[in-house]
Parts: sequence; C-alpha cells; structure tokens
Amino acid sequence: MTARAKTSAKFVLRGAYVMYLLARDRRTPWLVRGAAVISLGYVASPFQLLPDYLPVIGFFDDAAVLALGLFVARLLVPSHVMAEHRASAERVFPGDPQGRGPKLPSPLGDEFSRPPLAFGVDPARRQFYSLRQSRYDALAEDISDWAGAAGCEKLRLLVIGCGVAAELRHLAAKPHFEKLAVSGANLDGAKIYQREAYEEVFVGDLVGGYPEIRSNAYDVVVCEQVLEHLDEIDLAIATLGRVLKPGGRAIVGVPIFPPPLHLIRKHVVPKIDALLSRRQSRGHRQAFSLFSFLSAMKTHSGLRVVKVRGFRVISGGLLQSLDNYRWWWRLNRRVGEVIPAFCIEVQAIMEKPRHDREREERNCGTPPGCDFNILRKEPLQ
Repeated sequence: MTARAKTSAKFVLRGAYVMYLLARDRRTPWLVRGAAVISLGYVASPFQLLPDYLPVIGFFDDAAVLALGLFVARLLVPSHVMAEHRASAERVFPGDPQGRGPKLPSPLGDEFSRPPLAFGVDPARRQFYSLRQSRYDALAEDISDWAGAAGCEKLRLLVIGCGVAAELRHLAAKPHFEKLAVSGANLDGAKIYQREAYEEVFVGDLVGGYPEIRSNAYDVVVCEQVLEHLDEIDLAIATLGRVLKPGGRAIVGVPIFPPPLHLIRKHVVPKIDALLSRRQSRGHRQAFSLFSFLSAMKTHSGLRVVKVRGFRVISGGLLQSLDNYRWWWRLNRRVGEVIPAFCIEVQAIMEKPRHDREREERNCGTPPGCDFNILRKEPLQ
C-alpha cells in the first residue's frame, strides 16, 4: 500500500472509530446514533461506490459518508463529548506530534516546509492549501483577472464584511491589485485590517441597507460569509444589487446544507440548544441550501447567476492534514465546480443586467467596447 493510501486509510479509520464511540455512548442523541450505524455499515460493506483497493480514491466514498455522519454529530452532540471521542481516536490512530499525519512526498516537494499561512498570505489557517480559505483565493484570482482585462484605469471594488481581512490579504498577493480601488463596509469600524488600504470605509449594519453608499457605484461587490450572520437578509441582498453598476459582478458566498438539513439547522437546532441550555451562540442566524440561497439572491438582488462553485466537499477534522497538498485542493475545486450542492460552502458569481450600455461606459470612463466582466477560463495549474 502506498504512503498516501495508508494515510487515507488512517483518516477513514479515525472517523469510523469516532462514529463507533458515538454509537455506544448513551449521551449521544438517537439521530446521531442512527447516522453512526449507517456510516459504519457502509464503510464495512463490501458493496461500495468506489472499491477500497483503488489507491487514494478508494477511500473517498468512505470518507464522504463518515464526514456526513460527523457533520450531523457536530450539530447535535455536546462539544465536550465530541472532544472526548476525537481524543480517543487520536490515541488509537496517532499521527505526528502536530497531529498532521506522516509527512508524505508531494508533487511540489515538501509542502510542510512552507510558512504556516494559507496560500502564503492568510494566518487564519496553517495549512498552505487550506480548503476553508480557498474561497478567498478563488475570488481574489477572479477579481485580479477582471482588473487585468479591464480597460478602466481602476476597478471599483466594495468588500462587505472587510473586518476579517481575508479578502484584502489574498487580493494584495495577486498581480493586478494596483488596478483596484478598494472600499470596505463593516459592522465595527475599529476592527479593520489595514484600514489605510481602503479608499472609503462605511461603518454600519448591512441589514440597514447602507443608504450612504451610492447606487450603481461599484464594478465588483464581494460579500463572503456575511449573510448567514444576519437576522434579516431581504434588504441586505437588495443592497448588493443596488450598489453594483450595470454590467458589474457580485461574488456572494455562504455555507450551505443539503436539504432538508438546512431547515433542521435553522428551526430545530436552536430549540435543541435552548433545551440543553447551550450558552455559546452558534453565530449563524440563517441556514441555506443551494436552492434557497440562489432563490433568495435572484428574488431580492435583481442579479442573474453567471456561475456557482462549491468549496470544501470533504474537509476539516480527520482530513485536515490533506490541506497541505496541492492535489487535494485541486480535487476539491474540481468537484466543487461540478456538484456545488454537495459542498459545505458555495460562491455565486452574479451579474447586474446592462440597462444602458453607454451610461455604464461613461461611468467607467472607458471607450466603447471595454468589458472587464470575464471569468477566468484557464485551468487550475
């Protein structure tokens, strides 16, 4: 068995062991115990979508089933119980002292020697090809490509929720950052990374619609991982369309759940938290499926969908060590483009209809025929 296959097998075994412990634990809700039994039954079954003898990919379906079971467990099982069983699995199937598993050879060399920054710029994660941060790398690359293809002197960009700094960090590392005029909007004006890099900063709540931001003002609007935290989203989504220029594009990202889990997460989980007297807020006020997210965007924003892509098909937890490998990142990006509804997070790239082409070109300050709105078509390298 190859080193990669051994590592993949170890990840599957750890997940299976956690599900086994959850199935036996009386503190585990019955729904999770049922999911654990189904997951373990599939892993142990000789009839599978991908035979286990196939190198690496033979464990992909096992990992997917276990990841779904663990996802349900994270929603419903008390955090201290999950932590206890994860620690037990780590003791039975140990990795290296940092919990990263064995250091395997990579197509690009020893990627564990890289600085502990996602994509070389983002301190939010230590894994270089962090799937959790890959959405920021993807939007930054698209925006950089649009800026490079534009005839405009500068592309006007609005980043909503700019306090987390992820968008700016990734954009600054791209080749056409100097062709962007970046503005930001954030709930807290005191917590903004490199505020001097923004031409304008609007402080306030997106729920209020940001009336101080002019309509038809920006070529690109980014709203990544914001909508799920809002109590009301109708006006917030309408604002994304309002501030965008005709022909401009918005990149909007949210976490999603497969239906009907999004309804369980939105309506049932809060009631369970109340019954269990959970003090720590989960933070998310909204829960979307891919269909409900796109429906809300099209209904309230007036934008048309250009492209939808998913991120994090299977990631985190027992599989987090694979985020150091380029092949794993590429695989997840490919799968996310084909089946975004099965991912944990999605981005919708949406365009505002062109009602008046000549007016748009005058606002942009470019000669007729200028069109920066092109999506990157080159394959991932």
